[in-house]
Amino acid sequence: MLQQKELWRELENFHVVQDKTTTVPLLDKDFSKLLNLAKERTKAEQPYVIASILMRHAAFLFTAQLFLLSKYRVKWTGDVAQVGVVDRTLDDKWAPQWSLSSGKWIPVETENDVKETIKRIICHDCRMIVKAVAAETNSSPLVLWENIWGYVLWMYVQLLNQGDDISARARDDLEFLQDSTTWKDVERYSPFQRFLNGQTPEEAMAHYARVTCCYYYKIPGNDKCSYCPKKQTD
Repeated sequence: MLQQKELWRELENFHVVQDKTTTVPLLDKDFSKLLNLAKERTKAEQPYVIASILMRHAAFLFTAQLFLLSKYRVKWTGDVAQVGVVDRTLDDKWAPQWSLSSGKWIPVETENDVKETIKRIICHDCRMIVKAVAAETNSSPLVLWENIWGYVLWMYVQLLNQGDDISARARDDLEFLQDSTTWKDVERYSPFQRFLNGQTPEEAMAHYARVTCCYYYKIPGNDKCSYCPKKQTD
């Protein structure tokens, strides 16, 4: 396993950092502080737009953990309740970082532990954020899940192009995420299954198209994404 500092260095590619001074917590009594920060930085007006953009950024927090799990078979021992948001702007666009102030990265020893770790990251921690943000802003959870999926798919396809061991682990992990039994007693089916639409991950990435609109174009100064479903109806 890589040294802790090397793992943290890789996480910076996902906007995840260690022990940085934060502006607001990820979890609070409600999400008003974080949503207000997102509104201020993006200049978006509608709550569902703010929620969608926020989840596009929050996706990095969960994608980063899945990345290290597949690549190195390590998991974070910290609590999502200890995650804070580092307010940051890059090239005049909001680009928050996610600061982990507790826990460390430890080896995952068994396949059962791998599966339980995936379920904790996505079916518990990520789902908790999706449901809470959706409820707070009257947003569609499907839109928020697809915001997560876009980065998850991209990350796994990168790993599928690496060495045999890493590629095999990544494919197994992605298949587990798509399996509806993984989501038993959580959701009726895997929300990620719908977005693949019968394609392989490689095909879905090569011809990427969204099922839902993320409303990126509703932020002042932005256009519709090249893969926006609304482009087909314009």
